[in-house]
Amino acid sequence: MGSEKYTGLINLRKHHFNGMVRTHNNALAQPLRRKKDTLWFVNSMSDLFHEAVPFQFIAAVFGVMGTTSQHQYQVLTKRPARMQAFFDWMEIMSQEPAAYCMEAASLAMGELVKADQSTCWPLPNVWLGTSVEDNRAADRITTLQSVPAQVRFLSCEPLIGSVDLVDRLDGIHWVIVGGESGAGARPMEAEWAEQIQDACHRAGVAFFFKQTGSSLAREWGLTSKKGSDADEWPKSIQDLGQRAFPRSVVA
Repeated sequence: MGSEKYTGLINLRKHHFNGMVRTHNNALAQPLRRKKDTLWFVNSMSDLFHEAVPFQFIAAVFGVMGTTSQHQYQVLTKRPARMQAFFDWMEIMSQEPAAYCMEAASLAMGELVKADQSTCWPLPNVWLGTSVEDNRAADRITTLQSVPAQVRFLSCEPLIGSVDLVDRLDGIHWVIVGGESGAGARPMEAEWAEQIQDACHRAGVAFFFKQTGSSLAREWGLTSKKGSDADEWPKSIQDLGQRAFPRSVVA
């Protein structure tokens, strides 16, 4: 699968959201400067598909991802409807969407972005996902399923309620599950994770259990505050298959 270094296009960990969304064209060049194959978590502390982010900037981001095929990208959103709207907009803007996105990236950065995989759409190195923290958010899955993507994934993290994924995983390649971390973390029940794992197993979908979350970590007396050390988990949790990735990616 190559390097498993996770990073974001923009590091916002030291900042607090003040209700204003800004785009930073200078950050677009980061993946272009890194030659080693890297797994990027795009906008790890924000949402690329926030309503205030212009489609033209989103196109530039896709242009950068398209011209750096040595990297893999994870793009997670709570707004799959706007993600779908972006792809609908792309169909109107150009019959060659990948090439259009690279032109957008060139304009945004003021430098030429050379076509690497201009004939490939959707981009084969881009995974698109949506957050599904409980059953109230499950309707996002249907929208994600309609989005053109080589790999689609669900992030059930933080998992704050049960999620019924039976017969809802068509076109989904990967599901991530984890409990919430932090002092005021809401509890996750192990049974919720086990139910999701069972649905993934029945559907042949890759499953990744990331962490128990702070609540279970305290309850079980784990050293890791987030419950991210798999060696400390009870055997029933270890059996969830915590390191499974999409077969279409690792093949």
